Amino acid sequence: MNASSAHAYSFEREKYSHRSYLAAQNAFRIFVERLKLPTAWTQLKEDHLVKYVTDVHLNIAWYDKKVKAEKSIRNLYVAITLALLLVMPILILMLNSLAERITDTANDQDPDYLIAQVAALITGVLALHSGIAAWFEQRKVIGNFWKASADLKEALYDLEDKWRQDKSEDWSPEMLEKFQEEISLGIKFAKRVVRKEKETFFKNYKTPRFDIVSLILNNSKKAEDLTEIFLDPRTLPRQKTEKEADKIAQELAEELAEAQIDVRRYQQEVEELRKLIDLRLQQLSEAQTEEEQNALRAGLKELQVKLERAEANLISARARVTSLTTVNSLISGI
Repeated sequence: MNASSAHAYSFEREKYSHRSYLAAQNAFRIFVERLKLPTAWTQLKEDHLVKYVTDVHLNIAWYDKKVKAEKSIRNLYVAITLALLLVMPILILMLNSLAERITDTANDQDPDYLIAQVAALITGVLALHSGIAAWFEQRKVIGNFWKASADLKEALYDLEDKWRQDKSEDWSPEMLEKFQEEISLGIKFAKRVVRKEKETFFKNYKTPRFDIVSLILNNSKKAEDLTEIFLDPRTLPRQKTEKEADKIAQELAEELAEAQIDVRRYQQEVEELRKLIDLRLQQLSEAQTEEEQNALRAGLKELQVKLERAEANLISARARVTSLTTVNSLISGI
């Protein structure tokens, strides 16, 4: 780490690399100050300590950055989905109105052609959204990154709590020797955490396969049915009976009821998980042995991952209810 940039590999000089010499030196300085390590001993063992902060501190920073970026991407996806759910019916009505004016001007009103025009555009939007959803389904990385960061932070804070001194003179030679041994163990532990995260990442990493034809076919019928719902009844083909329209409305009502059940189920799951997390935190504060604390921390991490997943499902379910409620309201007003 003390080598000059001329002796660094290209990927080490890359600004996106988390193994930055300057970042390691900054973390090393703060680490030494927090533990009040003796200056002479620190200078002698600098390479060893810098290796520790590189494998622990810099990896924590990298994982936290990735988790934050992943959350931003997913929040953007949810926002776009909500926007589509609210804007789609309005867009269909606008296209319907425009197409009607065009066909009236041409004195050639063709309801089937009108449906095909609007449905083609909606099919493209739905297919694109389905493709993005399939891509997100393959990105199962945020939980692994979060767990690796949490494990490294736990090991770091445990070490600091155990070895932090009030002043540098409090360190005896025997303590420094044992501390150096624990630093070596900490480096090995950090490497195991990163190795396990990488193994899980490569095991789950898959390139999404987009079957364009299937995406279009699966969404074309949905787009056509959705388009016909918002078309002026006078422009619908004569073969479209009231019975068929009632069937579509009934299907939407059933889908809305299912979405509302999902919302209640995910709400209950979120509430239960939050209660369990509060209980684990209380048990952790009352735990007497280190073995009990470690077991409680492991269970707490699993509950937090489940809570994050349940909250994401709740957001999606609520968005689905909002969109279906909007559709039903617009249908009732037609």
